[in-house]
Amino acid sequence: MIVALLAPLAACTTKPIAEMSYTEVKVLADEIIERCNDQGVANGSPEMTICLRQEVGREDATRAANAQRRQAFAQALSQAGDNMQRQADRQALINAAQANRNISCRSTGFGNTVTTNCY
Repeated sequence: MIVALLAPLAACTTKPIAEMSYTEVKVLADEIIERCNDQGVANGSPEMTICLRQEVGREDATRAANAQRRQAFAQALSQAGDNMQRQADRQALINAAQANRNISCRSTGFGNTVTTNCY
């Protein structure tokens, strides 16, 4: 019964159920049963079914939230990379514009000193 309840879940918080082996599903099922036992629920009791459903739902919600966080993080990294590339492109344009501009210099002398200003 517990294996059927776990069908929508993954063996770990990152692995989809379609990629899980039977052994991985069994390990997760045992972990969920242990959670219920740790809460004082006896194996085979009517309360165990309720506990298992609740814990499976909790597991499913946790996995969904983790997947959302991973996706948001990946999206943020991608956006940061895009922003860095745009900034590098802008800086390259600025550097190219500065390299190609005309520079005028004017030197003035006073005694043994010459001052040059370029703009």
